[in-house]
Amino acid sequence: MYGTIVSGLCRTGNTSRAIQFLRLMEEEGKCKPDMVIYSTVIDGLCKDRMVDDALTLFSEMIKKCIPADLVTYNTLIHGLCSNGRWKGALRMLRNMGCRAISPDVYTPNTVVHTLCKIGMAEVAEGVVLQIMRQKGVDPNVVKYTALVDGYCMRGQMDEARRLFDSMIDLGLVPNVITYSALINGYCKGLKIDEAMHLLRELPSEGLKPDVISYNSVLHALFRSGQCGAARKLLDDMQAAGIVLHDHLKLDDKPVSTGSQCCFPVLDL
Repeated sequence: MYGTIVSGLCRTGNTSRAIQFLRLMEEEGKCKPDMVIYSTVIDGLCKDRMVDDALTLFSEMIKKCIPADLVTYNTLIHGLCSNGRWKGALRMLRNMGCRAISPDVYTPNTVVHTLCKIGMAEVAEGVVLQIMRQKGVDPNVVKYTALVDGYCMRGQMDEARRLFDSMIDLGLVPNVITYSALINGYCKGLKIDEAMHLLRELPSEGLKPDVISYNSVLHALFRSGQCGAARKLLDDMQAAGIVLHDHLKLDDKPVSTGSQCCFPVLDL
């Protein structure tokens, strides 16, 4: 009954009242708050972006010898990452290991995505994947794709390609999202041959290129003034039944921009 009340208060945004109720339970002593109740309030605080309060409650919970479980740690790691506090998230991830709590698939995903988003793919690869391997948790396609995209966002294509190849060596099969991340990275650096090679490789791997992959290559072709190749690729897209977004549709008449020609209205 008490757990239901606390859960209901937190779900409706009344986390402060949930804390008051938790204190009342402690004072009365009839039913002491357990791990589930503490974790529920911690989750409510994190969702309210009150991460410091959540950490304080977590410390209180540990001092009272109330064990935290995987759900508690995942909640705090997600809360820390959502507030850009990746160092705290990494400390929490390491703390799990000290308490013999193994991360699940979800645990490191949040940290990897957060680090890659802020351009710290090296840290994500070096720390998070190492922790996972130590705990016997094998990195999956989702994590590797996030890392590949993280390197691509920084223009570190050699590192991105290295990870892409290591995925395959480990027996993981890259999906369309993985390919799209790598294609987009090559296109941003105008390495069009490499991007086109990957685009052509997709069908042989049993994957269908999506509009994101095509758009990345189209944009690169226009930026480099290769209008004929861009038009041919557009024809290939239409033949494959892939439709450009409305804001990407091309005019039939190319216009000249200095030594390059391009079609107007190509705003990627």
